[in-house]
Amino acid sequence: MYSFEKLNKNSYSFSSCDNCDAICCDGSKDIVYAQILLEDFEKVVKYFPILFTIGIKGNLRPVILLTNGKDFCKYINNFKCSIYENRPSVCRVYPLSPHIDDETYIDNSCPAVSFESNKTVDNTKITEQFKN
Repeated sequence: MYSFEKLNKNSYSFSSCDNCDAICCDGSKDIVYAQILLEDFEKVVKYFPILFTIGIKGNLRPVILLTNGKDFCKYINNFKCSIYENRPSVCRVYPLSPHIDDETYIDNSCPAVSFESNKTVDNTKITEQFKN
């Protein structure tokens, strides 16, 4: 199960996805859909169904179906993303998760998140290292 917490004044580091079993892409762990950005539309429409939901404030929000709620994302092969270069923003920024409440959350259950050196989030600011 995921363990998202609001970024506070903690600093975090993120190693890599190289030794992961694609936990973040596992529908049985409660990931089914995610919000997308306008910039993602053209890229993700080729890969994922786009739905629209009504947000808390009554606004229309586009979301993509990532999984069926039981299995991995259909683009995971041998625990690696087969559309890595074309993955949506939500996948690109994971384990960070920007939220509609204008806060950013981090998934502490991600095996690559730690409090060690080589910080990717330093005092709530995302460093250039994470962007790479």
